Amino acid sequence: EIEPDVSHVHLQGGFELGRIYKLVYTAKGSRIVGLGFAAVRDICSFMKFASDEEGNPLSGYLDHAISYGVSQTGRFLRQYIYTGMNVDESARQSMDGIIAHVGGGMRGEFNLRFGQPSKDVCYIIPELFPFTDTEQKDTVTGKEGGLLDRMTSQGKVPKIMFTNSSAEYWRGDAALIHTNIEDNSDAPEHPNVRRYHFSGTQHGSGKYPLETVRESDSVRGNLPFNGINYTPILRGCLTNMNNWIKGENDPPASSHPRHEDGTAIETKDVIGKFSKIPGIRLPDRVLNPMRLDYGDEQHLGRTVKLPPEQGETYPAFVSDVDETLNEIAGIRLPDVSVPVATNTGWNTRHSLIGNEGLLIGITGGLAGWTVALPSTESEKERDHDPRPSLESLYHTKQDYMLKIKEAAQKLIEEGYILNEDFQGVMDICEQKYDDITSTE
Repeated sequence: EIEPDVSHVHLQGGFELGRIYKLVYTAKGSRIVGLGFAAVRDICSFMKFASDEEGNPLSGYLDHAISYGVSQTGRFLRQYIYTGMNVDESARQSMDGIIAHVGGGMRGEFNLRFGQPSKDVCYIIPELFPFTDTEQKDTVTGKEGGLLDRMTSQGKVPKIMFTNSSAEYWRGDAALIHTNIEDNSDAPEHPNVRRYHFSGTQHGSGKYPLETVRESDSVRGNLPFNGINYTPILRGCLTNMNNWIKGENDPPASSHPRHEDGTAIETKDVIGKFSKIPGIRLPDRVLNPMRLDYGDEQHLGRTVKLPPEQGETYPAFVSDVDETLNEIAGIRLPDVSVPVATNTGWNTRHSLIGNEGLLIGITGGLAGWTVALPSTESEKERDHDPRPSLESLYHTKQDYMLKIKEAAQKLIEEGYILNEDFQGVMDICEQKYDDITSTE
């Protein structure tokens, strides 16, 4: 017998694997969700400015503060930026640098009555206009504005880095942070902002050897999960941010797909290029963010239309790919620029976990896949693989390692990764090459 309970949901016949269920209900007891912004701002200001007498253990030791948020907290920081909460009650700038990682073009329910900050499923409230740091216009809704409008009016804009993996582009929203949706052109960039795309990566940094079943949650993809460890780029970003806020050096230029040079391509025009790789299962559909109308009180932190009224979708752009089907735009680690495999920011669900035509991670961050290139020309012909073989790309292992070395050194010279990560990058690429060629 089923006993009614306000904290549980029961579906006659049971829930189906791989489906997302939407539940609309009348809630009560709303918490003051937006206090989180004030708490983060004030603890940061306290550590920077408060005295010993006021109980500050860091008094005199902290000159600058950098905030880093990943995924949900990356979206939190984008909303924090939009609300202009970085100026404390004494009109001082709290955070000097902000790195919002893998937040894409999303924000979140961090200042909303009955908000659920963990929600990030496509077609819900995180996908909010405006997306760019500079002003943009939505000709469909007539809305205008920019993410930094309040900070700019305050005269206190911190240094900001928006960093994203390929997954946020394939989720449909990351390109919105640098696209004029009025005419699908490249949006201008605020001088205090950098936008970085980590080419060929998934939402969370990849692991090698490759996982076929994700250790963290036992999710299984149709293909092995993306194996690129992008933490060397993140370490470069942190070092560059530290130097930037201290006024020592400007960080490297933004690097991401662009409309001007043709590297930003609509998702629907890229996905088909993967179809001839042996064993690939394409998603049933690609993802496009949607304009949603929650009513005329959203600016007050209230939603009065639930479910929201659905409007037109936004355009979704990703990086174009080369002959190895690796992305050509963004910061390309040697795994991507001198590849032994194809690496993506999307992967479809395995039939064992249901709904196999759906992309993995639309409720938490897309997973990608890594599939080795054919090792030899005979393997390429046998499998009818359209990608070039390692044999045709690299005459010898020595040739491959020389190209890896040149690619890594170029990233160091450009400032995207640190010299201390050079050997680690070399070692993992060598291991991948050895593993693939040893299976001939």
